[in-house]
Amino acid sequence: MLINDSSTAPEDLHEMEELSPFRRALDEYVQSRRKKSKTPAFLEELQRPGSLKTKEDVQRAMVDLEKSSTDRTSAKVVRTTMKPVIRVLSDYSGVIDTLAQADPMPTAVIWGCLKAVVDSSKRFLALYETIKDQLDRLKRHLECLVEYDELYGESGTMQELLVDSYKAVIRFWCRVEKECTRCVANRMGRALASFSTSKLDGIVKCIEQNSSDISRLIPIVQERVQRGEREDAAKERQLAGIARAEQSAFFKQQQEERKLEMKRTRQRDVRNWLKGSSSALNESNDRHHDQYVRRRNPNTCSWLPSHALFRDWLQPSSSASRLWLQAARGVGKSVICAYAIQHIAQLPSCCSIRQYYTFDEEFSALQAYRSLAEQLADHIWTQLDDMPEEIHEYTQRSATSSKKEDVKMVICLLLSQTPLTYVFLDGLDEECDTEKRWRELEEVLDFFTEISVADSSRLRLWCGAQDRTHLRKKLETFNVIEVNKSLNEGDIEVCLAERISSLETQEIDPGYRALILKDLLRKADGRFLWATLMLNLIVDASTLNGVQQLVQQGLPEDYGIYYERKIQSVDKSQKKLLSIILACVVHAKRPLHLDELCEATAVMSMASGEDIDRSQKLFKTRLSKLCEPLVQVQEIRSEHRIYTTCTLTHSSVHEFLKSKPEILSATPGLDACQIESKILASVCLKYLSQPRYGKLLRKKEDTFVDLNDEDFMEQHLLPYAAKYWDKHLDDVPFSREMCDRVETFVTSPQFQTCLQVQSLVIEGQFTFWTSPSKFWQGRHLKRTFPSWYSDGCGAKSSKDYYEFIGEWGHVLSDITSYKGSHPGEIDRCFWGALGDKNFLQKATQARYKAFLLSNEGWCQSKKALSRCYETVNGSGERLVVVRLNDSEEAQTHLVFKCDLWDLTRRRPRLQHSQDISVPRSQWLLYDCPTSKKCVGRPVPVSLTPDLQFLRIGSSTLTKSDDSTYHPMKIFDDQDDYFEDMAFCDGFVAVSSRRHLSKEDLIMTSEPGFIGYEEELARFLKLVIDTESKASSSTNPTTNRGSNVEGSTLSANSSMTSLDSMDVERVEDAQASKLEDQDKAPTAEVEETLEPWEQESNTDSAANSAETSWSDGSTDVSSNNIDDDDQWNDWGNEHAVCEDIKEQIGNEYDSSYDYSSDEGSAMSDEIDSEIDSEYCPSDDSDDSNLLVPGTGLRVTAIESGENDYDSESENSVLSHYSQSLYSTSGDEEDSDYEHEGKKLDNLLFGRLKAGKTDGANRISVRIFDTVNQQQKPIFHFSHDADRSLFSSPPSFHPSKPLMVWPLGAGEVLFANYQDNTYFTRLLCPSGFGSCQVFVKSHFSSNGCFLHFAVLEASNAGEQSKNPASETPRQQVSLTLQVSTHRLSARKTARSPPHLVCRTNVLLGRTHSVSVSTLPYTLTWTDQYLYFAKRDTKLNVIRIPLFRPSKAGEKTTVCYPRNDIYLPRTAELRDVYYYPPQEHTKRGKEGIGTIIIGSHSSIPAQRKLVPPNAVKPPISVFVSEEKDLGGWVCKADAVNVEQRHNNAAGRLQSKFERFDLKEDCDIVPYLA
Repeated sequence: MLINDSSTAPEDLHEMEELSPFRRALDEYVQSRRKKSKTPAFLEELQRPGSLKTKEDVQRAMVDLEKSSTDRTSAKVVRTTMKPVIRVLSDYSGVIDTLAQADPMPTAVIWGCLKAVVDSSKRFLALYETIKDQLDRLKRHLECLVEYDELYGESGTMQELLVDSYKAVIRFWCRVEKECTRCVANRMGRALASFSTSKLDGIVKCIEQNSSDISRLIPIVQERVQRGEREDAAKERQLAGIARAEQSAFFKQQQEERKLEMKRTRQRDVRNWLKGSSSALNESNDRHHDQYVRRRNPNTCSWLPSHALFRDWLQPSSSASRLWLQAARGVGKSVICAYAIQHIAQLPSCCSIRQYYTFDEEFSALQAYRSLAEQLADHIWTQLDDMPEEIHEYTQRSATSSKKEDVKMVICLLLSQTPLTYVFLDGLDEECDTEKRWRELEEVLDFFTEISVADSSRLRLWCGAQDRTHLRKKLETFNVIEVNKSLNEGDIEVCLAERISSLETQEIDPGYRALILKDLLRKADGRFLWATLMLNLIVDASTLNGVQQLVQQGLPEDYGIYYERKIQSVDKSQKKLLSIILACVVHAKRPLHLDELCEATAVMSMASGEDIDRSQKLFKTRLSKLCEPLVQVQEIRSEHRIYTTCTLTHSSVHEFLKSKPEILSATPGLDACQIESKILASVCLKYLSQPRYGKLLRKKEDTFVDLNDEDFMEQHLLPYAAKYWDKHLDDVPFSREMCDRVETFVTSPQFQTCLQVQSLVIEGQFTFWTSPSKFWQGRHLKRTFPSWYSDGCGAKSSKDYYEFIGEWGHVLSDITSYKGSHPGEIDRCFWGALGDKNFLQKATQARYKAFLLSNEGWCQSKKALSRCYETVNGSGERLVVVRLNDSEEAQTHLVFKCDLWDLTRRRPRLQHSQDISVPRSQWLLYDCPTSKKCVGRPVPVSLTPDLQFLRIGSSTLTKSDDSTYHPMKIFDDQDDYFEDMAFCDGFVAVSSRRHLSKEDLIMTSEPGFIGYEEELARFLKLVIDTESKASSSTNPTTNRGSNVEGSTLSANSSMTSLDSMDVERVEDAQASKLEDQDKAPTAEVEETLEPWEQESNTDSAANSAETSWSDGSTDVSSNNIDDDDQWNDWGNEHAVCEDIKEQIGNEYDSSYDYSSDEGSAMSDEIDSEIDSEYCPSDDSDDSNLLVPGTGLRVTAIESGENDYDSESENSVLSHYSQSLYSTSGDEEDSDYEHEGKKLDNLLFGRLKAGKTDGANRISVRIFDTVNQQQKPIFHFSHDADRSLFSSPPSFHPSKPLMVWPLGAGEVLFANYQDNTYFTRLLCPSGFGSCQVFVKSHFSSNGCFLHFAVLEASNAGEQSKNPASETPRQQVSLTLQVSTHRLSARKTARSPPHLVCRTNVLLGRTHSVSVSTLPYTLTWTDQYLYFAKRDTKLNVIRIPLFRPSKAGEKTTVCYPRNDIYLPRTAELRDVYYYPPQEHTKRGKEGIGTIIIGSHSSIPAQRKLVPPNAVKPPISVFVSEEKDLGGWVCKADAVNVEQRHNNAAGRLQSKFERFDLKEDCDIVPYLA
């Protein structure tokens, strides 16, 4: 049975209800009832399983039952008639009783009977009142019982009293139900006797008695509780002391753990900083150290600790801080060095770090610094269990481990934390053979020598090397320990004696063994290596006669003789195999693994074009025996794996084999190879060319398999061959045959598989590198082809490859690597977009159909090409490419090639091509620098969305029926400057938001000047020549194919392929030239009116075509959001700003946050501190120019004063202004105005609205192109309060209506046939926001008008620049999309009404480049597709109408799958066009991605070298297969910004208080 005595759900209180007093009372009462008695209805309901009835419900039911019983008609009649009579009779009953007693008569009997009737009637009437009164009191009584239970429920006596009270209440309910369910006659009959009310009275008395008992018990329980509380408090205080101690210990432990974790984090951060992109810095050092430790006999080197110079060197107080261990080859310098390191490790508070230089590994100075710094960091962590904050802060703030100076500073900081540090540099003589290696060693040696001299008590330097000329000069101040025969003869004797005694030559007489030992000691002359090698010869002798012959003939005095004998002793059948092994080991670029070397032997036995036969692999055990003692096999244990390497035993072996490569091939009749580099080069080339790699590796579970379904992880030589194949070919002399082999491989499908392997397992293969000392060189890529191939027969292929990596290196490096999101999927690149001439396009396996929109003429003129522009029509079916060509008449005219592309077919088709010549003077206003700041200048070439109207500079052309563009003279002055255009049915609208004239131009005196490229090229040539001379004087020698000197790893490999660096120094180097240009006089030009403006005043009142909205009003559809009161929503500015609350959840209003973590493509926060040509950001002005291909950023030359006075207080404002941008003096309003001004300063270069010099006067003109009228049929000019960008006018498809955003939220609606207009205010989505652009679009049926508004608002947060720690304001971007219904009858006169609006949050950024906004919009009848420039397809699908289902909210959607774009897509317009149902591709669900051209746009701060200009790209993608469909996102609201309830509405303007016009004041108190 489930019973609830509270409002809480019974499921949650089932266990508690089992013990509640009410439950107990109910059970006891039910058990006490007679079985045959009728159960009341409320009891049956309470007893029913799963019942939700509570005691409060029963109480209410009883009240209702009583009321219904009382309100019955029969009961009302009886009470109405009887009550007055009974009252009268009751009043006189006393008198009649007295009379009857005084004179008993028969009438007394009658009175007695009548009195009985009166008494029974009184009982009948009193029953109703008793029940009602008691029910009223019972409600309060039940509440008290619940409180008593909660307060004193732990008292057993109180529980019993509560149970008795509830039982009495239940009995009362039962009695009430019984009485109220009786009919009136029954109750009247029962009222004849008093027993009808006595039971009820008894129950009431019982309830009252229980209540009285509870009241008396409460003080007792309270005292008991208080006494228990006092006892508990005492116990708690006692326990609290223990708990506090335990808690304190716990907190202390947690604090210590946090401190330890912070220390570990600092240590980990410093180690990661030092490692950079390297997996293990000290792998080679540790390997060699362990090897030398194992080689040393425990009984040797005992002479070193007792040597005077060594003891003196160990003492910190000694000035002899530098020690040179000098010895001849093979004496054991490295073993002695390892012993010295072990010896110092036993000294207290001492640190030792080591760097082993070897013949087969090359270490740059930076590598040595980082390796030694890591050892220092590990020692400090071991000794201190901490990493000092000073070091951690330095590494994490601005330093980079790719700069030697930064790593050297870290070493100095680490050295300051150790009392004494011993630095060991061993094998220095190995670095003296090549100039490059010596320069790197010299730098390291000088650095530590300088420190040891400056602070000898902290750093002691050990150098181990042979006596070389270079070293003798550098180490002349060092104390020298020369290891000769006198020092180590005893050690050699110990080793030889121990070795001889263990030989299996027991037949040899002990005396004879002593003679052998004596002879070895005499000839060893202190050389451990020689003695060991000679002993090996004796060990190989199988007979006593053999030993005697060796002794009689004498042992070789030279290592070379020994090595030659050893090689000649190899069986002839094994010499070919030995030659292959030795060639691979000698010429390997790193120590080869044993598995790799075994596979290499199998490769040499197969023919080109065949798969490897693994049965031809040499057994591992056989390989080690065959090559002894020339090659040593070592097992290496690193942090992540255990592997076996094969290296030469000593540098003398390397020298011998390099000096005699023909040692094996010179034998007559022996088919052996020379020990040369072409062996391993051939192995790599044949391995990579196997047919198994004819297609890309495919993913299978956790690995990749080839065409033979074999795991590529089991193909051991594959990573090495993919990484080093070109480096081995560098050492192979050029030949036509070898060039053809490389060309065959490079152009084969196997090369793409090689790229896949490089992407998967080779770090840094596609990373960009920079040289800080040679900034003009920009960034570099890792060389992939042999030098002779890139410079000769493969120049074209090499160029094609580097163009591909420049565009797609970020995908190969970050996305398709093993750690990337799509490992191995390099078919995601747009291979088809590389062009037909690129070899990679021909031999690739592509996932997408991509095409390069260029014709044959493109390649022919590409060297001189410097401009390319494109425009796509609204449906994405046609594209026009306009590119600048060279011409002999370039001094006066510019010649452009105009190509029209048809994108509706399976493959884009060039539909029409023509040459267009325009006067050069009409180009300059759009391309050349100006003397005044002009933010947001348009591109020099643009077309209307229907491709009907073309503008090149200020030249205008229109398209005829044959798709040819012809000049159209509609202006009096062809040099007129305008920005945006719109065309419809023979009418063209041209608009301008800024005014430029020829007088504003600078640098136009040079006849050949087109943009900034030529000037910049001349300057760069001067800088490069100067730096080259300086470089040649300091570094006369360089190594071919070496890395860039001082190269540093790019911080983010996803940055552009073209070089980009911060080059403010360009301005310094060109200071004299800039100063001359800055001194050029600036003409102060008065604003002059155009001919069409001079006919009327320039004041806004002169726009007499203005009409009020009521003139064109019409009935509003009930489906509209707008209502009749909307026009007054903003009548009270103060109320709007202060009182209107956020109302989120409006069924017509949806807001979306596209900047969340769930794969959002739009969560793009641009770091304003990164100077990348593919991540542009505006500073305070738009004149900074990015120079792709050079890595330079230069500042455009400006002269004259800024026309926009940001501090001016005298600008005349419009008589009408929008409330959101009020210039009122109200403090509350000024807050929002202040926010708007701050955003203007941040976004638009501190522009100030006003009429000063006409700087912000905007205008639009409409011309009739059919009649070729040069006078506009409509014009409008206006003083803008705010600047807008990329906001062109738009025409209604069938009505004479033109819409143009004016700025400050104001929109112009012009009826150009009637020459009338009106304006409306387009309300923003939030307060304090400003509009960046306003795009308008009419639906195809002309019934709706859509607006897309990009808004910027203060994000309310500041982030710090990591380098300068200066706070930077953040900007929050929002896209507001609204749909408005147009009047069907008065389309051009009646204002539209809002029917749908959607807000999309685009995330935050530190700045917004208004000159080159990264967004494109594609309008369809149902959706807006909003795309952003990025290296990944970032597109949002936004509905233009609310859902058809009632209550369903509009949702924005984004693609489920990722599609990656070229690197330059960060600077190129990216369009997405959904499938068009009327086309064949559209029916198949194929959409189109178009990536715009990449070329210079100086007006938008972008310069691209001519050889880096790229044409547009089109990609056909399936929405279902490639995009993965659309994922719709749940609602999200920008809670950080106040929501505007009127967002998206078009409102009329209202009169505002003007401080200048309306401030006619009088004294308050006269």
